[in-house]
Amino acid sequence: MRKIASALFCLLFFGMFSTHAVAQDWNHNISGTLGILNAKLRLQYERPLGDKMTLGGNMNYYFVNWKGPVFEPFGRIYGKQDGNTEGFFAQAKIMFGSLSILDYDIQYLQDPSQTRWWTFGAGAAGGYKSLIGEHFNFESIVGIRLLSPPTYRLDFDDELGLNDASGTGEAIGWAITTGFPVDIQLKFGYQF
Repeated sequence: MRKIASALFCLLFFGMFSTHAVAQDWNHNISGTLGILNAKLRLQYERPLGDKMTLGGNMNYYFVNWKGPVFEPFGRIYGKQDGNTEGFFAQAKIMFGSLSILDYDIQYLQDPSQTRWWTFGAGAAGGYKSLIGEHFNFESIVGIRLLSPPTYRLDFDDELGLNDASGTGEAIGWAITTGFPVDIQLKFGYQF
């Protein structure tokens, strides 16, 4: 049921801003890449909104540790005087995702049938999009993002504190993998 709700929310979000686009040299930009350090597939859709702005969304699907989708709706402002076809941009985004619980954490849950948890966050970045020919593009982004860590393992009633310590260790593992706060992206795409 949660997968269906997530998919419907994404379709609704993309449908909302697809009708508000202003005519540009392009109407759609689809791009993507594979994450190397933390295995993931990243797909992005971007659409113009006015002369210097765009709206879009990323879908990151993580394949290691906390597996599943994280959605990132974003807005951009381009600095180039000629519009939003290419050039430097500033980007702000919100993030939400439904990720799997690590296999060895099932024993710590109050409800062992629980297999997923929700994460939320926000981020800001700057980047550059360049056209290669008329339609292909390359995009690089550097910024910061803060994504909530897993908290399903913390147990404040544990007298010895062992569960809290292992939960804290897991939060640190999260911060150096899936929840890494430095946002670096390289994407290849098609603009039409």
